[in-house]
Amino acid sequence: MSTNTIKRNNTSFSAGIDIGSNATRLVVASIVNSKIDKLIINEKRSTRLATGIHNSGKLTDQHIDIAIKALEELYDIAINKNVSNIRIVATSAVREASNGHILIEKAKDIGINIEVISGEDEANLTLLGVKSVIENLSSALIFDIGGGSTEFILTPKSAEYNDKEIICKSYKIGVVKLADMFNIQNDKNDDVLACQKYVDEYISNISFDNKPNILVATAGTATTIAQIALDLKHYNSDQLNGYILNIAKIEEIYLKILSTPINERGSLIGIENDRLDLIIPGCMLLISIMKKFNFSEVVVSDYGLRHGVAISA
Repeated sequence: MSTNTIKRNNTSFSAGIDIGSNATRLVVASIVNSKIDKLIINEKRSTRLATGIHNSGKLTDQHIDIAIKALEELYDIAINKNVSNIRIVATSAVREASNGHILIEKAKDIGINIEVISGEDEANLTLLGVKSVIENLSSALIFDIGGGSTEFILTPKSAEYNDKEIICKSYKIGVVKLADMFNIQNDKNDDVLACQKYVDEYISNISFDNKPNILVATAGTATTIAQIALDLKHYNSDQLNGYILNIAKIEEIYLKILSTPINERGSLIGIENDRLDLIIPGCMLLISIMKKFNFSEVVVSDYGLRHGVAISA
């Protein structure tokens, strides 16, 4: 594990930066007993880093530069908050791209060290973040729908378990990739059915030996749908953490979004501009996963990978 260690006095803040396929995110928090005690900063910058990677296998120069600018901005915010440790990780887009090293080198040129983590490490860090806010995670299937990949974490039935008993799997399916593969902007497009078929077939091949008792969803798709369901005009992590979404409500919201032209979707409460097209494949994945594992409800966690990165720092 590599961290950017900053020598500070009289501080207990840690920072985690997640360079994802759709956005770069920062969390600054105080950590107590391997959990987030107080969230100080929670910011993100939209980068769409994985754009085009499905076809070319490479990150574009434009999106590398956007990601570096976002990283520098968020890094400076963390430093100015007097953090003691910063851990910065890159996920699916960087680890899959044949030229991911270019982004790593550009970051080094400005004095920032990035760690490219595996899908399994990503899943473990996600679990670490979720454990800060969701109680009783025994026999839980936790999943993180990302831009370039989706991670699954299955915990044992016993309330007391060690890390070796946790099953972590990462799959190369995500909302940015799907948006690149299919033109799925509205319900009048044939690609919607094609994308849905692709998603359902992909998810049907995912299996675990033990059936979980609880389903937990983290990351942007789940929190966006929860925000819409709660009619939250302003993002509120406390209200999202632990919120239970029913599949019927998710399908209702999905159909409403799908029938709303993309240029009007921004008027729907809860949908940020960088997710206007991504929310469609996100809903497909969310619903497909719930149906695959026979769950009518899913627990939402706003805390996830970036929070786990901050804890691990």
